[in-house]
Amino acid sequence: MREHMIDEARVHYAITNSGGISPNVVQAEAEVMYLIRAPKPSQVKELYERVVKIAKGAALMTETQMEQEIQGACANLIPNQTMEQLMHKQMMQINLAEVKHEEIAFAKAIYESTSAEDKEAAKKQVGSLLDRALADHPVFNQIAPMSKNVSFMTGSTDVADVSWNVPTAQCVTATWAYATPFHTWQAVAQGKTEYAHDAMLLAGKAIAATAIEMIENQELISQAKQELEDRLEGESYECLVPSHIQPPNYSESEQENYSVV
Repeated sequence: MREHMIDEARVHYAITNSGGISPNVVQAEAEVMYLIRAPKPSQVKELYERVVKIAKGAALMTETQMEQEIQGACANLIPNQTMEQLMHKQMMQINLAEVKHEEIAFAKAIYESTSAEDKEAAKKQVGSLLDRALADHPVFNQIAPMSKNVSFMTGSTDVADVSWNVPTAQCVTATWAYATPFHTWQAVAQGKTEYAHDAMLLAGKAIAATAIEMIENQELISQAKQELEDRLEGESYECLVPSHIQPPNYSESEQENYSVV
């Protein structure tokens, strides 16, 4: 199917129920979860339909039955440079917290634990000069210049659904040491560090300051709304989750398993 997908699209899967543990029998049932991603909702829908057809074909081939259900979906994020530029200005005016020596030492240990591939990927993002500085001081405690380009980023967020309906902006702060890869123990290990907490506070202050300025200057709100309208180019929001799908109703034991300490 790769030849029929755009380069930016992804199809991830996990076998959530293999049907049993016996290797010498054909199980009565099996379940698999697919995560289908692409830059635009229309591309996701097209790819989803192709995946379903493949599953139906497999069922026909094995003389079995197939059922599918959409459990969740997110739209693509609509950027808003009017708000992003304002938020960047607010971040530039906030005093950044000093990173303690022991925190830098911990971040450096995290950096050293990452693979050569992770370090090389990070270097390609920031350039050789900044790479050398961050290798010695892995906590980035500066405000990066505002980018003029809107770049494509992988990842999924329900904030994107909001961005189709109201002007939306986001900011990114350094809660991890330089070169920390996503979905790793290194990322988890830094969750309660002081620099992660300081980065969270920085984001909160920037969001609050941006909201205050927009409330005090209604013209900014009008500009942000106009930009959203221009970017949508006449398209309207479509929720990709079928109307009959309800949020999961977890039992008490399941809720306990998902609790955070």
